[in-house]
Order: sequence, then C-alpha cells, then structure tokens
Amino acid sequence: MSKIFFETVTAIPVDESTNSAFEKLIDGIVELKKQGKSTLPLEKEIDIKLAKIYLLSDSEIKLFNSTEAPNGTVSPDITAISESVNL
Repeated sequence: MSKIFFETVTAIPVDESTNSAFEKLIDGIVELKKQGKSTLPLEKEIDIKLAKIYLLSDSEIKLFNSTEAPNGTVSPDITAISESVNL
C-alpha cells in the first residue's frame, strides 16, 4: 500500500467483538496460506466488514471491485456475497 493511503484514511475504532472477529479471520488466512489453500473467501469477508465499518456506498464498493489485482484477475463482486456475512 502506498504512503498516501495511510496518510489519508482515518482508522475507525472498533469494539472488542469486531476486533476479535478480524483476528479470527486473519488467523484463518495465515493457516490457509500455510496449507497452500485459497484465502479469497476470508479476504472477501474482511472486505465486507471493512465496507460496513467505513459506511461505503454501493458505488464506492463497485469502484474497489473493479480494480484489478496484481496478477491481472478482477476481484469478485463484494455486493454479491455481502448479504451472507454478518458484521
């Protein structure tokens, strides 16, 4: 991530329950990476939770979804799976 991102995005404090949920997702990602498995579902869960915390609009979410990943793939539509994940 670029320096400009960290200079312009304000961190929003979260409660212990939300923080714990993020920790579990990150731990799951670390474990899956160790096993050589895909972490995309857990990464998308984090994306959805962050979108809700930052109160992103649908158009802002679509903007992020249209960004290509470094390997040339396009991330799946976050709005399509957002209903199945509870914050």
